[in-house]
Amino acid sequence: MKKYPVFKTKIIAFAIMIMIYSVADVLSAQELNTSWSAFRHDSMNTGRSSLQGPVGNNLKWSFQTGGSVDSSPVLDHNGTIYIGSQDKTLYALKPDGTRKWSFDIGSKMFSTPAIDLSNVIYACAWNGKLFALDFEGKPRWSAQIKGRISSSPAISAKGNIFVSSDNYYLYKVNRTGRILWAFATHKYVDSSPAIDNEGTVYFGSNDSYVYALDPDGRLKWHSKQRDR
Repeated sequence: MKKYPVFKTKIIAFAIMIMIYSVADVLSAQELNTSWSAFRHDSMNTGRSSLQGPVGNNLKWSFQTGGSVDSSPVLDHNGTIYIGSQDKTLYALKPDGTRKWSFDIGSKMFSTPAIDLSNVIYACAWNGKLFALDFEGKPRWSAQIKGRISSSPAISAKGNIFVSSDNYYLYKVNRTGRILWAFATHKYVDSSPAIDNEGTVYFGSNDSYVYALDPDGRLKWHSKQRDR
């Protein structure tokens, strides 16, 4: 066996530790106890998962809702699938495609639900309502946001919910349903926010700007997207 000097061994060990922490940084808080907990998998919108994808295109099952489906599915750690429909319903489906429960959210649902570490499901309705439900479909609370919501909520490591609206604002809501602050842009916002490991929130607005906010809603920077 080849022997390395002590300082090289320490360097190798340090490099391995960096790799481990780098991988951990990529994993958001929301994927620690769920299979696919939010739009594009996690609060960073990485779209990455360690799960094995399908190897064929054979249909296993299908489930018909009463309206169009623009929402993307999310999965909890038990394999239950949650998805919204324009028939004003949030559905929970068992892994075999049969209905577990459904919840009337009172308006069309375009956005993707999100699941936090406490097994709470957050769902946004087109009429500006944000709902928090448990895994049995029982509502814990709801919050009314001005304007309509088509973007998907993002959940920070501290459990706060960030969601945008077509009334030009991005909102921060705590896990009891209280709106903590709202940040104004110059046009409607249908971008789904993303949150990095430092808590910085990123989102785009139809005013052509990309915004970066600190956890307290203060602007860190904004950059305008110019037409090419």
